[in-house]
Amino acid sequence: MMRILNIAGREFASTVLTKGFIIGAVVVPAVLAIAIPVVIFIVSQQKAPAIVGTVAVIDPTGEVAPRLTEFLKPEAIAERRGDFASEVGESMPSVPGASPEATGRAMDMIQGTAPDLSVRVLEPDTDFDTAKKSILEAVKDDPESTIAVVLIDDDAIEKAVDAERFGAFNLTVMPRLDDRIISEIRGGLRQSVREARYEANGFRVEDIQALTSVDAPRTTEVTEEGERESTSAMSFILPMVMMMLVLGAVFTGGQYLLTTTIEEKSNRVVEVLLSAVSPTQLMAGKILGQMLVGLSMLTIYSGVGISALIAFSLGDLISPFDLIWMFLFFLTGYGMIASLMASAGAAVNDLREAQAFMTPIMMFMMIPYFMMIVVPRAPNSTLSVALSFIPPINPFIMMLRIASNDPPPVWQILLSLSVAAIGAIVAVWLAGKIFRVGMLMFGKPPNFRTLVRWVRMA
Repeated sequence: MMRILNIAGREFASTVLTKGFIIGAVVVPAVLAIAIPVVIFIVSQQKAPAIVGTVAVIDPTGEVAPRLTEFLKPEAIAERRGDFASEVGESMPSVPGASPEATGRAMDMIQGTAPDLSVRVLEPDTDFDTAKKSILEAVKDDPESTIAVVLIDDDAIEKAVDAERFGAFNLTVMPRLDDRIISEIRGGLRQSVREARYEANGFRVEDIQALTSVDAPRTTEVTEEGERESTSAMSFILPMVMMMLVLGAVFTGGQYLLTTTIEEKSNRVVEVLLSAVSPTQLMAGKILGQMLVGLSMLTIYSGVGISALIAFSLGDLISPFDLIWMFLFFLTGYGMIASLMASAGAAVNDLREAQAFMTPIMMFMMIPYFMMIVVPRAPNSTLSVALSFIPPINPFIMMLRIASNDPPPVWQILLSLSVAAIGAIVAVWLAGKIFRVGMLMFGKPPNFRTLVRWVRMA
């Protein structure tokens, strides 16, 4: 046992004390914590130049163009964007600090600077194809240049006799026009056509807007500490974060295990090591050492996350039992994945050959990523329950279920943990067989049949 602990300590120290690990585990999160607010502030201060130009409209109805002109005025666009930012801020109260003002700055970054557009009404009998050619003569930043041409159908406002549907409009724009500007123009056309139809049918636009708009206060929830804004968004994100923490920690330790095993084998250091310890002791020490590496990563990042939740008064979203299950499922998940990594490292001679063994493993391990949205939405569905008992992915699926709004019963958690533990024991046993033979095998990498033979030999 002392030999195993010595190997584990050496494996842990040689990984944790490297510059790469320190940068990845400590420096990078610290830099991101400082850099992200700075970058957001700098970007929020930058204003992209507004797109200017003219929208040419052929409107036989005479009802759409005046409304589109009012819709595309810069002050009207700015007012709509301000209202939309406020609505987004009210619908995202669970995001700490998501005030309407902060959301408005974020929306400015997303939507860009309000364009400076004007509308030019062409004669109703203007040929649409001829009008479109004016787009080819457009000059950047020239307010008189035509960046889009619109043709309103004759029956867009009043339906033609015996027609089942109203007419619509055709829109042609200049190449590479910002998609946000296109959306602005299309939205203005739709609204202008709708308003014209309302009035043509005897409805007041103000009445329609009053009937279809609802002012709703922010959603709140009641807790033991009192009433607060709804945390539904955080409740949806939390399962994904916890699953990715476990998955990231497992693969961090497993990847280091694979790399060090291949390096020691290719450098023939393993021959010296095996003269002092048995293959089983060597593998157990390496797995234990890298497990401590993954555990360190998990502790650091989960500690940062919990501190952030507590700082924003959201500490009740995660319970101590969730953390206990997270670390237990990490141990079982790591046992399975690390055994596969150790087997691959012992069977090959370099990292290039290891890719052939790792590709099927990585493809199978992509399943938790695909299920990140599905499982939290229906944590007790047949699919979620079934995946909870399929190793080696069940530890990660169970973390999605445990951290969801409807956690599974305790008996399912214990049963899944037992399945994962059995899977880890079997994986370690098989890895020990392959490790014992493969560490001293050089030359052509083995295929699956050869690995089975190694297991029998050992």
